Amino acid sequence: MKWAYDHELKRRDCVSRKIRDMGRQPGAGVLVVGRRVPHGALPSPIIDSFCLRVVRAMRCRLDGEYGAVHRVCGTYILQFSPGPLETKRMAVRLEQDLWYGFLVDVDVYDGVIPVTRHSLGLPPRSCYVCGLPSKECVVKSRYSRPRTIVKIWISLIGRAILHRVRPNGKMRGENSSES
Repeated sequence: MKWAYDHELKRRDCVSRKIRDMGRQPGAGVLVVGRRVPHGALPSPIIDSFCLRVVRAMRCRLDGEYGAVHRVCGTYILQFSPGPLETKRMAVRLEQDLWYGFLVDVDVYDGVIPVTRHSLGLPPRSCYVCGLPSKECVVKSRYSRPRTIVKIWISLIGRAILHRVRPNGKMRGENSSES
């Protein structure tokens, strides 16, 4: 358990350093895409594929106004040039629109200053288990890790069924003649 905590601290430190380095460049916004689920809740390759899909979708929405994508400790980081508030709006819409968006965390920085959902007038992210603001539940450790993981799997399976996702991750009708 101690190892996992130390590993997470090192990962966060590594990501923070990269954000600071990229954010220092003039006029740079920084987009960070990472996991929102506890480690071990889903296999890493699945979370990585979801994060990479979000990165690709954000790159399409940024219309070529972005730099290279850097992968730092399982987190994807890239620079962009359009306004950070509009980019955060795009990121929030993307998190809400994708069937797996609730598993991915997309953060936007104006230089090194985070752009929050609050700055856009949006409510905070909700807890997987109860729907209250997730920060409250995390800080107070309201739910056990197994309970959270079960709720994540139930939500993931339910959303996949609702969106009629095939085993290859594509929805029916996507890249085919089916509807």
